[in-house]
Formats: sequence, C-alpha cells, structure tokens
Amino acid sequence: MNKRFRFLLTYLIFWISVLIAGKIFFLIFHYKKTANLDFITILGIFYHGAKLDFSFIGYVFVFPLLVLFITSFFSGMWCYHTLKIYSYILLILAPFLFITDLVLYQFWGFRLDNSPLLYIKNPDEMIASVSTGFLLLVILSSAILTAILIFIYNRYPGQYLKNLAKSTVVEKCIIGLLVPLLIVPIRGGFNTSPVNLSTAYFSPDIFANHAAVNLYWNLGYSFTNSETRNNPYAFFDFDTARTSFAELMSQRISEKTFIGYERPNIILIIIESFTSKIIEKLGGIPDITPGFNMLSGQGILFTNFYANGDRSDKGIVALLSGFPALGKTSAMKFPDKAGKLPNIARDLKDSGYHLSFYYGGDIEFFNLKSYLISAGFNDIISEKQFGSGKRLSKWGVPDEFVFNKLYDDIISTADTPFFKSMFTLSNHEPFDIPAEARFPGKDAKNRFFSSAWYTDSCLYNFLKQIRESAVWDQTLIILVADHGSRLPDNNHTDLAANFSIPMLWLGGVILQDTVISGFGSQTDLPKTLLNQLDMNVHQYLYSQDLFSENNGNFAVFAFNDGFGFLTDTVKYIYDHQAKRVSYAEGEVNEKIIGFGKSFLQLTYEDFLSR
Repeated sequence: MNKRFRFLLTYLIFWISVLIAGKIFFLIFHYKKTANLDFITILGIFYHGAKLDFSFIGYVFVFPLLVLFITSFFSGMWCYHTLKIYSYILLILAPFLFITDLVLYQFWGFRLDNSPLLYIKNPDEMIASVSTGFLLLVILSSAILTAILIFIYNRYPGQYLKNLAKSTVVEKCIIGLLVPLLIVPIRGGFNTSPVNLSTAYFSPDIFANHAAVNLYWNLGYSFTNSETRNNPYAFFDFDTARTSFAELMSQRISEKTFIGYERPNIILIIIESFTSKIIEKLGGIPDITPGFNMLSGQGILFTNFYANGDRSDKGIVALLSGFPALGKTSAMKFPDKAGKLPNIARDLKDSGYHLSFYYGGDIEFFNLKSYLISAGFNDIISEKQFGSGKRLSKWGVPDEFVFNKLYDDIISTADTPFFKSMFTLSNHEPFDIPAEARFPGKDAKNRFFSSAWYTDSCLYNFLKQIRESAVWDQTLIILVADHGSRLPDNNHTDLAANFSIPMLWLGGVILQDTVISGFGSQTDLPKTLLNQLDMNVHQYLYSQDLFSENNGNFAVFAFNDGFGFLTDTVKYIYDHQAKRVSYAEGEVNEKIIGFGKSFLQLTYEDFLSR
C-alpha cells in the first residue's frame, strides 16, 4: 500500500482510538454517575456519540488531505514536517482540553464549551473554581498524555510520511476526491439536517447524553454558534408567544402590608450557592446551617423559591433587575444591555436611598462592577478595600471579614435610609475557609458542607449583632441565594432540586411572622419588595408579587441550554438541545409547556432588543 494511504489509515485508527479512550476514561473518572447506567446505556454512549466523533475527525482530516494532495506532486520531507507540526499542535491542545473538561464537569455539570470562557478576563478567574492541586493535575496529566500521544503518532502514522516519492496520477485523483468527500462525516451523513448535539442525546439520564457528546466538536460548535443577534428560543410566532406569556403573567398586586415602615433601611444578603438542600427547614440535610434554621422560624420564609439561573451573574441580575436567566449567555456579560435593565437599586436611589455593595472578591469579575455602577451604587466595597492580609481564600476575603465591615458601616452610617447589599463568597469551590473544617473529609461534599456551615455561622453572628443594635427596628433584611448547587448529590435527573434556594425576610419592620408557600423565583423580588414600599413596579415585566394570592404561582429557571417550569401541580424540564421534555411530573400538556417556552422566548427577544 502507498505510504500516503497507510498514513491516512493509521491516522484514522489513531484518532478513533483517542476518542474511544477518552469516552472510557470520562466514564471511569465519573464512576459514581456511570454506576447508575445499565450496560445498554453505556453501549449507547459510544453508538450515539459516533456521528459527532466522525464529524470531528472529518474536520481534523481536512488539512492533512490538502497537504497530501499538494505534496503528491513532489518528493522529500515537506509533507512529513508540515503534518508533524500540525499533529503536534492538536496533540498538545487535545489532552489539555480533555483534562480540563474532565475536572470542570463535576463543577459545571456540562461538557466544556464557550460559556465558561465568557466569564473570564484573565487565567486567574478561570481557575478560581478549582484548587491548586487540580490545576497541577491538569497540567501534569496533560503533559503526560501529550507525550504518550506524540510517541504513538511518531511510531505509527508519522513514520509513513518520511521521504515520500511523487504520487501517480491515480493516487493524486483518489486523494483529491477524498477532500470533498469529508463533507459526509462532517455533516453526519446524507440526511437533510446536519449533525447537531441532538444526535448524541438518546437517554433520559443527562449524564449519559453528556458522555456521548464529543468534547472537541462541542467546543467548536459553541464558538461558531455564539452569535447573540438571533433568538435561539424562537418557539412560536410573536403573537402566539405574547398571548401565552400574558396569560401566564396575569396577576394582581397584593394589598396586604407586611412591612410597618414607610422607608425602611434594606440589607440584601446574596449568599453564594446556598441551596435548599442544606436547609433543614426546607427539607434539606440537618445540622449544615443551624443558624439559618433558627432564623427560619422568624420573619417571612418563602418555602418554594427558585434561582432563575445557575451562575452568580445570572442570579444577581434576576434579583436586582427582575430579568430572567438566558441559558448559555448572561445579560451582565453585555454591559450596554445590562445597564438598560430596570434595577431596584436605581429605584431606591431615586426615592432617597444611599446605595452600597459589598463583595470580598474581584468586583470586575463577570462585569459586576459595570452593572453596579450603571445601577447607581454610591459605594462599592471589594477585596481592594481590605488589603492583601485578609485575602485568605482563592476567591478573596472570607465572609467573616466582609460581614464585620458591613456591620461597622451600618452602625456608623449617617446616610439613611440605606440599601446595602452584600454578596458572600466563601461557599464557593474550592471551599477554602479560614477555619477548621466542621465536617471531616477532603471530598467535595464535606468541603461544601464545611464552607456552608462557616458562611452560616458568619451570617448568624452578623444578624445577632444587628438585632442587638438600634438599627434593627428600622431595617428590613433579605437573605437569598445567588443560585443553587448540584452538591451534595450532583443530581442530574431532577434539576429543579439544584435550583431550589431559600429566601427569608427579617428585621424589626416585619409586622408578622409568616410562611409564603406559593412558587416564585429571584425575578419576583423586585415587584414583591417595591410594592410593599408603594413604589412603581410596572417596568418589571417578568416579576410577580409573591404576597398576592392571585399571582401566577410559578417559577422558571434556565440552565445551559434548556429550562425548567414549576407550579404547585406540575414540574417539567425542557432540554433545548434534545428538543424535548426530559423530565415531567403532573399533568404536563402543550399549553403548560408553551408557558415556559414563551417566557424564555420573550425574555431573549427583550434582551436582543436592548
């Protein structure tokens, strides 16, 4: 067999082997999730993922075939050196991306695409979610894999490219024809519709679908389809979507008064990853957050409350602007658009409030600073105001120091009424805290428990101090999470549990302790709060008053490329990649599904128009 064709055959076998080995290793690394799959499903991962694998290989082969064709008119080492450089580049990138995906999957819950990269401006922010040990593991493992793959390449495919002779006319024709024929594997066959992510989706278990997806194809697809000028959720014509949305949002404003003070001071504490799964009062694991559990018997507790998204930037926009999460992208990532959103901080400032925001980390992370500035915050306190001596964790200044700063400023402030918002950070991967671990074990679950317990204790101590101060009687304190968490159980089936979060209102201005059991989400905070202050709420199009008995009583959350919809009678998850409902409880019909679709469609349309 001609050397060029030997190279093509062994090069094909080489890449097929790499991709199969990658899937096997992915399943082994995430063995706890793999253990829940039956043998047929595991085989399905390889079978249903094959089209994406061959599509990726098709892209890989475009350049080698062009080089082989061009150099078929010459003899010598030109082809050998050119494809050696090309292959070396791929074999350096591929292991690094593979190991990075392997590690980040347990944090992000989806295969590596462009969305994690959209949140960074420098490498420090990219690696902030993982420990130094993990970073070293990525670098070392990537280097070892690269060395192994380069050795195999040189030993087998590469050897056939040395000292090539000119090709015959027939060989030139065959190689020339192979180039356009690559369109077949790249498109995934001869079907009318080209290969897409839905091709790899085959199981009700989301992990199995993720395992079937080709990492490199997915990464390339996400970058080439990251355009934000088109609505990816155009389910209906505009009139149909508006009609469905209007029916969903038909509601009334509550006439009940829960706050006995015309212009109270407001303290909004946004707690990092404070999932309901660790709140005993909400059916979560006991003894993780004893402080919050005790506080839950006071004030106003919302027991069916959900995050709108899965990232902090999405949660903050939902809470302050009443604007829903957008799936893969984030409104805060586009400062020109985020600045046009309504904002309760801006509304409060117009009513005479002094605005302050506290965060122990980098305030420029995910464009947070520009968002706060556009909202009109007078004071923005971040890690820079604490000095390097208190930057004791990966993310910045631990919660106890920020709470102390917040308390001191509250006690000494002369600017009233005030709106002070604090965003905690200690309960974030890699869960490093300046205290002895409450729960033994260095696994993610116990580190998560310990960091949550630490944040809870800091929060409780802060509230105890405020309660004993003169400020308490004129103050409303709102405790709410920025988003939920996959931990401690990494649930991929019923995603709603990962978005369930607590919201608790406290303070001396609360007229009576009560429990609100209606369904709601972060976008409902603006209308619920501002209506109690008798302020204009009409600009918050996606917000409902949770105190009204006639509200929509629903919650919507969006994840990487899909959404969930919940009421007191139904629950469903819609996977937009697979174009189907992947999980359902209750009588889920097309009308109910249409509510969620129209909500997401009009939200994105609104985002594009700003």
